[in-house]
Amino acid sequence: MTDPHALLAALTPKPPFFILDAPLRPQPKDRPRFYQRAVTAERTRVYEQALRAFTHQALIARRDAEGSRRRLPELREPHFGGLAVAMFLHGAHPQCDVDNLAKAVLDALKDLVYLDDRQVKRLAVALEPGEPAVQVLIAHL
Repeated sequence: MTDPHALLAALTPKPPFFILDAPLRPQPKDRPRFYQRAVTAERTRVYEQALRAFTHQALIARRDAEGSRRRLPELREPHFGGLAVAMFLHGAHPQCDVDNLAKAVLDALKDLVYLDDRQVKRLAVALEPGEPAVQVLIAHL
């Protein structure tokens, strides 16, 4: 399956309210280091910041397409009933765990597209060969 919309349709009949296409190589979420508190690994922090930057650009593009004068679309309210997320991760290292790849993406979108990744009730992740890219579609259940 190479169509993110078909993958999302397998999770929910509703159309996506958010789409992200980021030309980044998928990176797994590294384990945090514990000193006096948990510290996110530098590689993970840099990757999540880059994903957040692309997410912010996608939100601005959506606002502009809607002709809204608001700063950003209001996507952050809690979504009762949960969310469905379809991810296509292109060009990931073949030995990366899919759950760690997905966790890094979900954490990067937190507080921009949804309040908490606990709202995600259905998740489908596809690892694809090819040019590095992260594609994410999110819909209501």
